[in-house]
Amino acid sequence: MLFNSFSFVFVFLPLAMLGFALCVRWQARHATLAFLTVASLCFYAWWDWCFLALILGSVLTRQDALRVARTAQGFPAARLVADVMAAGAPPAHVEAP
Repeated sequence: MLFNSFSFVFVFLPLAMLGFALCVRWQARHATLAFLTVASLCFYAWWDWCFLALILGSVLTRQDALRVARTAQGFPAARLVADVMAAGAPPAHVEAP
């Protein structure tokens, strides 16, 4: 779905804005975050649902890395592993300064 497509402008965007406004009006912080997460996943799945597993895997990996980093106060090796997990793969090409 493109940002300038009719399906985005007249279907997805109004529904997303309405759902967000309702969640904010009810002052439900967790419901708001959950709604925005689901809306985001629906937006990306609209283009090609096969990539949804890739996005979910990336999100869950980063969440696990954050959890490890928060609990690894006195363990520098665990913190390094968490940082590498959060950053993803190192760049394949690094230019010399």
